[in-house]
Amino acid sequence: MEQEIAMMVFSVIMTLIVFGSIVGTILLYPLVKRLGGYLEAKSEEARALAGRSPEDLERLFSSLESFGRRLKELEERQEFTEKLLARPKSGDQG
Repeated sequence: MEQEIAMMVFSVIMTLIVFGSIVGTILLYPLVKRLGGYLEAKSEEARALAGRSPEDLERLFSSLESFGRRLKELEERQEFTEKLLARPKSGDQG
């Protein structure tokens, strides 16, 4: 009798383990795949920057800052132009 109960408990536990493994794999696969892609991108980025000298990196960062300033100026000009075009013309009104 005890052996039958032990076998039933064992089969229930094994069924739960198998079912849990299958469900866990199905649920966690997309997360693990995204994590793997992220880690791969980070390692490629680190490899690409590993061969650069500090002077090269400084030039790169200064270029990025320059592009950022120019982009900000362009945004300000665009905003000014949009405001200017949105105003009604003074000669059109009575």
